[in-house]
Amino acid sequence: MDEITFKNRVEAGERLAGILEKYRGSDAVVLALPRGGVVLARVVAKALDLPLGIVVVRKIGHPYNPEFAIAAISESGQIVKNEEQVKNIDQKWFQEEQIRQLNEAKRRREKYWGGQKPIDIKGKTVIIVDDGLATGLTMMAAIAEVKAQNPQKIVIAVPVSPVDTANKIESMVDEFVAIIIPELFIGAIGSYYEEFTQVSDEEVIELIHDPSPKAIFEMPYYQQMSEEIHKNLSDFDHRNYELSHFPNKELQIGLNSEVEGQYCFYIGSIEPGTERAMEYFLTCHTIKKERATRLIAILPYLAYMRQDKDESRKSLSADFVAKSLEAQGVDEIVTIDIHSSYAESYFDIPVISLSPALIFASRLKKDVHNFDEYSIVAPDEGAVDRAEDLKNELGIENDITYFLKERSGENVRSKMMGSEPKSKVIIVDDILDTGTTLIKCCELLVRSGVREIIVAVTHGLFTGALWKALLDLNVKQIITTDSSFRSKNQISEKVEVISVAPVLIDYLKNYE
Repeated sequence: MDEITFKNRVEAGERLAGILEKYRGSDAVVLALPRGGVVLARVVAKALDLPLGIVVVRKIGHPYNPEFAIAAISESGQIVKNEEQVKNIDQKWFQEEQIRQLNEAKRRREKYWGGQKPIDIKGKTVIIVDDGLATGLTMMAAIAEVKAQNPQKIVIAVPVSPVDTANKIESMVDEFVAIIIPELFIGAIGSYYEEFTQVSDEEVIELIHDPSPKAIFEMPYYQQMSEEIHKNLSDFDHRNYELSHFPNKELQIGLNSEVEGQYCFYIGSIEPGTERAMEYFLTCHTIKKERATRLIAILPYLAYMRQDKDESRKSLSADFVAKSLEAQGVDEIVTIDIHSSYAESYFDIPVISLSPALIFASRLKKDVHNFDEYSIVAPDEGAVDRAEDLKNELGIENDITYFLKERSGENVRSKMMGSEPKSKVIIVDDILDTGTTLIKCCELLVRSGVREIIVAVTHGLFTGALWKALLDLNVKQIITTDSSFRSKNQISEKVEVISVAPVLIDYLKNYE
């Protein structure tokens, strides 16, 4: 007999998590078999930063020895039987017991999971966790339940299993993990634990619905945005950090609270100017150094994404930013309207680019009552998808107008494509920096007879004074967002800055 034992289910879960480390932060989902399996699965899911769900299976015990399993049935009716045992019992009783246990499985799903939809596991890696196997019938039913939902891969993870059961289960799945596979199985899973107390329904519910605490930090400019998020998402605790300098101007970050075991969100900017990028990278590094479970970098304007082409003897800044954020332990990046979708290929972590189309549409609807009078215009091919998004939000049916750059030797000219613009237009773009591109676009539109122009641009940088020429080109209004700290530098009453907080709030609800 193997002498190795587990102190309790938590320790067993920690040891399983160590073996399953390769799945950390992947698209995998951890599913627990209630009740005892939930304790281990919670530890595994938290350690590997994976979502936790359940798969409910009920054992059908022998009528004369209920502890001896002769079959198992899942919540959708997948059944696995010990054919030798089942054929020798009253079949009417067996049919009635199937119905009873099926109803009990459905009741437990409702009790444990509430009205939430089950986690979608189609095309994903599914790690099924239990506190141990004996006959393996309940696990076989769980496997059948999961297979019916078309996952990409099934992994079974248990602390202990008899040899014959391990062989059966291993043949049914893609990967089988067991810490102990004793040659001589003692006969009871609990015999391999120093502590193996019964897990109550209340404990299961608490474990399933006890998300990691969430903390939100921000750079000073983004304080109002952070407060608006906190006001609408009460689960997010507002936190602070202090920025100080050594005599030689080196930066030091000091967090004002503990972050260990928490999901941390940091709103800020790496835009050029003073020490902004260094402050952002150093704060990220500090948060992760202090053992935050997950760090989500919220960069409403993700700078340097215009430099996404690998040109000889020139910096590739999109790649540099990607590697720098990853090096500080950032697990996910959330931004608004990333300039280049190609730039995302430099990141090995998820980059969530949220569309501002809805907030632009909401603002435009306050002043414009008949959008049939307007055309939607993209100043170049790169803005076509943005223009389409706003067109759809506004319910405009006519095709967009866009400009295509044509090169002839040293000369570059813009050719109007798509629908002929109406006399009123809304130009959609992601960045207004010096304004050169938008000025050229407006000049061409004015020449074609456009009398009124509204500009909806996500990131208003307003660099220099050239952009003000737009105001003399029939531009009635420029609507931009507060994604960049530079947007506050605008000095025209025709420029309106709207908040991206509603877009971020809608996304961050996924973490509640």
